Amino acid sequence: MKIKLILISLLLTFYSCKAQIIPVEEHTNYLDNEIEIPGGTYFKDVNNILDKYIGTWKGNYQGNIFEFRIVKLKNNFLGISVDKLHLRYKITDNNGNTILDTTNLPSSNYLVVKGRYLSKEAGYYVLSYVGEGGNCGQHGDIFISVSSSTPTSMTASLNVGHDMVYLGDCPNGIPEQIIPTEQFTLTKQ
Repeated sequence: MKIKLILISLLLTFYSCKAQIIPVEEHTNYLDNEIEIPGGTYFKDVNNILDKYIGTWKGNYQGNIFEFRIVKLKNNFLGISVDKLHLRYKITDNNGNTILDTTNLPSSNYLVVKGRYLSKEAGYYVLSYVGEGGNCGQHGDIFISVSSSTPTSMTASLNVGHDMVYLGDCPNGIPEQIIPTEQFTLTKQ
């Protein structure tokens, strides 16, 4: 009888809890201030602030053509949901030869660049990038920004990760970064 009462109490508690919807722009406040996020919380893009990033963007940097395809997805982890951006890219040289193309990869593939957080105050969105040589230093954060005054122009750059690299895992040495570490501009297509 005691076990039945406990189970009934747990079920009532579970069903009485409603998911809490919080604007996605508040997500960094929870992360920065180490505020506990209750289960069932959804950091939702209720104000559509991520929409300005969605679409296909093209730019040229040092002779290579970069095409970014950005979509918004709901990411679920440990009972917490967050609207995030995913970025797939295609890089070609001036002759049209493909250097790398992730545009047809599933979201679960490590080469798909996954959103981390929006810094509304600083005016950029941060995505976590891992390249083919990720264990050899080809990884970091991609910062993208779209100004409200120029909504068809995006700036992007890679901030390279500074993890220790075990050269024994890198028989060909440290690979070059294929995403520019200097800020470059892409135009919405």
